[in-house]
Amino acid sequence: MSKDKEIVYIEEYKEEVSIYDSIKRVILTGLLPFEYLEDIVIAPDILGPFICILLLSLTNFFYIYMFSYNAVIGYTKNTGFAFPAINISDNTILVYPSNITISSEVLFLKDKNVFLTRIYSDTIMLSLAIWLATFIGMYLSSKVLGGETKSFTYISGYVLSSKIYEYLTRAIITYVLLRSYSIKIIVPYGSNVKMIVSYIVAGINKIGEIMLLLKGHQVFFIIWNTIVIIAALNVGGRLSMKRAIIGGIIAYIIAGGLYLLFSRFYNML
Repeated sequence: MSKDKEIVYIEEYKEEVSIYDSIKRVILTGLLPFEYLEDIVIAPDILGPFICILLLSLTNFFYIYMFSYNAVIGYTKNTGFAFPAINISDNTILVYPSNITISSEVLFLKDKNVFLTRIYSDTIMLSLAIWLATFIGMYLSSKVLGGETKSFTYISGYVLSSKIYEYLTRAIITYVLLRSYSIKIIVPYGSNVKMIVSYIVAGINKIGEIMLLLKGHQVFFIIWNTIVIIAALNVGGRLSMKRAIIGGIIAYIIAGGLYLLFSRFYNML
């Protein structure tokens, strides 16, 4: 005697995530990481991480532009390596190779558009590198501590939301403190973007009030970015809070090291 068998098909429900929702997540994940990362784990989307990459590259470029927009860049014929020498007179910062005299023949750059375009292309690559480094750091720390990694592709991108705030506020601080200064940079002929930016930063670092504020700003966001990673490991990796804290610190160190290696390789800090 045969019996009728009922076959039930269960289809996993996936919530549709609109562009508006993705943008909202990008804005708020860096502020309320535990709440919004939980939402992302339940209904993941790939658009949000790419919005994070776009905004991260724009804010990073904005920061570099803030201290280079009023910089006059010149090249000297001397091509040997030398550490930058710095002179500050009134509100003018002069940075030049220590192995030349200020009176040396200098060719000044009239159009900085090529320089700025190259910087923006670099910021895009480095933003992608931060995403990859963050993913690897989270993945390794979660694996070691016995957590899950299924949703890390998405949430590691959203973790960058806090870095958008870091770069944006850093740019605003730099603009406010540097608007009364003019910067003149003289670099060896053939210097790449990294060299030019490093000379500009060397000059800025000699201004005490800027250094103090930027150091405090850096410490705050080291702590906050680590907290966001901890939230990602707790929510996405299903780790206990104690393990998530340990994993967050490990992941931040790994991600920072990998990013530093990539930026050195890419020849742009």
